[in-house]
Amino acid sequence: MLKPPSFNVKKGLSAILKFIGLEGLVFMIVLFGAIAYDTFAEAGYFMDWEILETGNSIPEFEGSSTSGTISSEDLKGDWSVLYFFPKSFTPGCTTQSCSLRDGYSKFDQKNINVIGISTDSLKTQKKFKKEKELPFELIADSDKKISQKFGVLGDLGFASRITFIVNPEGEIAYVFTKVRVGIHDQEVMEKINILSSLIKE
Repeated sequence: MLKPPSFNVKKGLSAILKFIGLEGLVFMIVLFGAIAYDTFAEAGYFMDWEILETGNSIPEFEGSSTSGTISSEDLKGDWSVLYFFPKSFTPGCTTQSCSLRDGYSKFDQKNINVIGISTDSLKTQKKFKKEKELPFELIADSDKKISQKFGVLGDLGFASRITFIVNPEGEIAYVFTKVRVGIHDQEVMEKINILSSLIKE
């Protein structure tokens, strides 16, 4: 009877370290952690913060974006979509961002601001925006202050996938804690249409 080949863990790790180096190994661990968080974590699962709720005014914030500084004051007067996501270039975040990209013309026609926010660096956000041809801006919340203020920062240091719809008065009109990444543009626009029609009535 043939025995299955044995695997020496120490030798295996030594071979990996020799091939990619310590920095490469750390990068892979962080990347796989981000992908796992992006794929499996539900909103609030790894969080100690309380998510802001419908009716709350958005907190004052200012962040570096792919087009310069964006602040909470810039949002007043128009409907806004603030979508927090764990990490640029991960599968779920890419699908979600591209969904909003593909449906962006409908938001633009109604002067609705769309802004993505994650804890990535500004360099990464600019690269993500360019490679995925995103027509809206991304905020680099690398110091995690904005994510903390909105109550979406997870224990692993990533923002949870949560989207806030903000009305022209600067109040949270709706919160998506469960996001369908492939059709996020549709579900957000449908909700804004309902909310805006209620205000008109």
